[in-house]
Amino acid sequence: VPESSADPGGAGIPAAFAGTWSGHIKPTESGPFPLREHDVTIVLAQGKDSGSWTEPTSGCSGTLVLTGTRGKTLGFELKVHDALQCVPGPVTLTVRGGRLAYHWTDGMGFGTTYDGKLSRK
Repeated sequence: VPESSADPGGAGIPAAFAGTWSGHIKPTESGPFPLREHDVTIVLAQGKDSGSWTEPTSGCSGTLVLTGTRGKTLGFELKVHDALQCVPGPVTLTVRGGRLAYHWTDGMGFGTTYDGKLSRK
């Protein structure tokens, strides 16, 4: 979603993405460190330009700030609440059927990515 940007006076998060979503994410590239799988929960409200993100298995939490929209895909920047323990980075959410495909890339430049499928609670 980097090629497009959110409309400055835009409609925010579309209804198809609104709700509480949770699922299991796995590292697809671990970079220099061995990584664990995690559970993640996100909460998005229609019309807002941000949502909440938690990773209970690691104790991390943060805010997803909407950065762009393209069809059935939203781009966010994950701003973590504890930068010493948790890693920020871009998150892409894509509607696929009744679920969201989740993709995160670390914002530290290690090449780490996580992917998973989230279901609405």
